[in-house]
Amino acid sequence: LMVEARTLADRLCRAAPLAARATKEVAWRSRDMSWTDAVRFGETMRRVVGGTDDSAEGRRAWAEKRDPDWTAG
Repeated sequence: LMVEARTLADRLCRAAPLAARATKEVAWRSRDMSWTDAVRFGETMRRVVGGTDDSAEGRRAWAEKRDPDWTAG
């Protein structure tokens, strides 16, 4: 179990900082929302994060088969 936990932790540490922050924010804020409101909030955050430089960098890095260079922007 510890190996799996470390693998997941490593993956999370390599994620785009803004996307990771937004994911935590959605999880925290939506815990008391209705399912519909939580989905709407999550979709709004996805759109916001999807418009960032890091989002574009992630797509470029994936297409170029390289590690992304996150700027938190």
